Amino acid sequence: QVCWWGKLNVTPGDEIDREVKRIAEERNMQDGNIAHMVFGTKDNPFSFFTCEVRKNMYTWLLTMEKKEAPLASSNESNDLTRRGGTTLDAGDKQRDITKLVANSNKLVKLFMEETPAEDFTHSGFFDRANLNLGYVDGLVALLGDAAHPQSPMMGQGANMAMVDGYVVATRLSSAFKKNGSTEHNNDHTLMSSNIHQALVDFNSKKRRKENNVVIRKARKYGQWWCSRNGFVRWVLRTATKFMSGSMIFGEVLSGDKSNEQFLAAMNEDGL
Repeated sequence: QVCWWGKLNVTPGDEIDREVKRIAEERNMQDGNIAHMVFGTKDNPFSFFTCEVRKNMYTWLLTMEKKEAPLASSNESNDLTRRGGTTLDAGDKQRDITKLVANSNKLVKLFMEETPAEDFTHSGFFDRANLNLGYVDGLVALLGDAAHPQSPMMGQGANMAMVDGYVVATRLSSAFKKNGSTEHNNDHTLMSSNIHQALVDFNSKKRRKENNVVIRKARKYGQWWCSRNGFVRWVLRTATKFMSGSMIFGEVLSGDKSNEQFLAAMNEDGL
């Protein structure tokens, strides 16, 4: 998929403010911060989400299917579709929204047209075809998106990256301490061995397996959000209409299970 996202400060009483409040009133959504979800049609599949993150400030995300294949030159291995996010200038923004809002509903048009170009970002979602690649080769370790790139549909990319950094730093720190606490503190062979073992412990098969569950979920949700299938779109509309916020966010937070277990495994090793 490809997406556009941005943030918009809404002036009380302007057209967007009136439209958001009108929809909220029609659907009895007056209490708390308001979130809106819009799905496209078979001929124009997309999803649009916006929510008020603080008083009169909204963030929004428009997701569509990417019709053209990624350029082979963007990656020599041809295994990864890069995100390549860019902030649009005024000309880019105008060109994009002219195409995007032509067949969109009023709410989507208003948000896309009123967001300043400097707050408007165009990006691609990314994933990796081969999810069985290890995160460590010798003394080189991959962390975060370099190790497990994924669509942001489960909201776990940054979480996983921070946990990766914390775990590998803790394990490496322990390896250095082990070497420094012995009479062989200048033994580079022993140091290298300790570091190598720390990275082997970081490169956990269980961690990779659990991460892949989250990656596949994110991939699935991204495909559903831009589906041309009428039944899938009906299910999404029905689910988002009747599911509680706690149920929706509970599914998103389920992705943190991998992080919790990764930290627990490190603690079990006495670190």
